Amino acid sequence: MGPPPLSSRNPENYTLALRTEEQARAELSAHFPVFLEAVSAAVAKWWAGHREAAHYTRKITRANGILDEIGQELKLRVPEGMRVETRYAVPLFFAGQNWVLKIHKLGGEFTRSLNDTQICFDLDHNSLDDVELPGIPETATMLYLGYIDLPGSPETPEVMIVCPNGDVPEW
Repeated sequence: MGPPPLSSRNPENYTLALRTEEQARAELSAHFPVFLEAVSAAVAKWWAGHREAAHYTRKITRANGILDEIGQELKLRVPEGMRVETRYAVPLFFAGQNWVLKIHKLGGEFTRSLNDTQICFDLDHNSLDDVELPGIPETATMLYLGYIDLPGSPETPEVMIVCPNGDVPEW
């Protein structure tokens, strides 16, 4: 006998809502300064502690370390009206029933980089057809709070919010 189901919904029909960039700006723009501050502080903290080892550190190691730092910085600064929950050791930030933010390093074309799991694939498509993440409202839109290392200036990354929708962002 297997474990009990994590929810009563039918995972075969679980597609997250896609909202517009205008809706995100209207509902989340008050939080943007906190997101930028947290990402900037986390990247600076990581580089301050790892500068000497950065030249031989694998990209995935560096990305995971920075993502962990961003998660910690955001937990310290959780904006009013948002909550944080950890799923599979990854912090997710919830803004009401409409938005879930997941931290990611972004690569070319503003897509997430380095992580090819079924969960990431489904989140890229704003769909959870093949996996279940209990607690994510079916009305939510998944967003990536992401950063891009700038050539020659990895300590000051570009920070953005991206709405994934398959192989290219919706916005």
